[in-house]
Formats: sequence, structure tokens, C-alpha cells
Amino acid sequence: MKTLALIAPLALALIVAPLSVAQAQSAQTKKQTTTAQKHKRAAGQSKIACTVAGCQTIPPNCHPEPGMSWDGMPTGFDIIVCR
Repeated sequence: MKTLALIAPLALALIVAPLSVAQAQSAQTKKQTTTAQKHKRAAGQSKIACTVAGCQTIPPNCHPEPGMSWDGMPTGFDIIVCR
């Protein structure tokens, strides 16, 4: 009878502990997702162009276009065109 009195609380602890850990992890995941979404909204809409000089952000009144060589073949780099 004493062994049953010792085993019952231990079994209960083994069942309840993983449930509380899983609940804490899901709460932490929800918090991280909410924080990440806030950062995405605050980032803004900047454009990036990869030119021969490297990749860089471009001003709002400019846009990237594909660069072409003298014979019309694409170079693989962008050209920044401003209005």
C-alpha cells in the first residue's frame, strides 16, 4: 500500500510536467511570432539593386533595371535609373 502511495504522485508529476512545458513553449512561440510581425511592418519598403559596385539600397525615386552589354546580352547586374 505504501508503494502505491509513492507511485501515484510520481506518475501524476510525470503526466502534468510535460503538459506545462508544452504550454510554456507554445506561449513563447506566439510571443516571438507577434514580435517578428511587428518588426516586418516597421521595416518599410526599400529596394535593393546589385550593381557592378555591389548590392545597395536605392533612393525612393529610382528603380533597378537589368543591365545589358553593348551587344544586348544581359550582364547579370542591375542599372539604377532615376526619374
